[in-house]
Amino acid sequence: MYNNYISTALKQLFLDKSRHGFWNEVEGKIEERIYHDKNWNWEYAVHKGYRYGLFCLSTILLAAEYNNLDLGIYSNKIQKYLDWIRHNVQNLSLSEVTYGALLSWILGIKLKLINEESHSTIEELLIKSINESISSYDNQNFLVLIPAYYYVNLFDSQRVKEKLVLLTEKILKSTDKHGLFQTGDLRY
Repeated sequence: MYNNYISTALKQLFLDKSRHGFWNEVEGKIEERIYHDKNWNWEYAVHKGYRYGLFCLSTILLAAEYNNLDLGIYSNKIQKYLDWIRHNVQNLSLSEVTYGALLSWILGIKLKLINEESHSTIEELLIKSINESISSYDNQNFLVLIPAYYYVNLFDSQRVKEKLVLLTEKILKSTDKHGLFQTGDLRY
């Protein structure tokens, strides 16, 4: 029933930005946004953030993982984006890393879209992100649990498991008697 919608969405995402899509062929990544003027003329919007493109890629890869979404005709672009992530991940903010960079990288390995001979860089970044999430009160950073889950299942890291215990304890301690988070406004 939804195949046409998914197909149309993927086509638009990977359509070059010069044709009002989101794909930036020069940089090899999904752009953050496009906008329209009052006459509905669509334009690419210059934006310095990467969070939404990374989140988009991670959800595409999750769909491939859980729903056998065929990425065939887009696999080259996805591989380019995964390469972009690997080369730029150290310059991304914590929310960009937790919103999709780590998950995309790990799922890229799991789905055999990229070859990763050493996963030590991912593990160090994952541990750093978990540590920063433990010391912050920003609920959105708790999304790091998702790539951590995949990482532990893929590489069985005791170090990551130990950090996950600490983060989980923090999350559980930050709820009230009704199970509601008491870590501040979800938007911040």
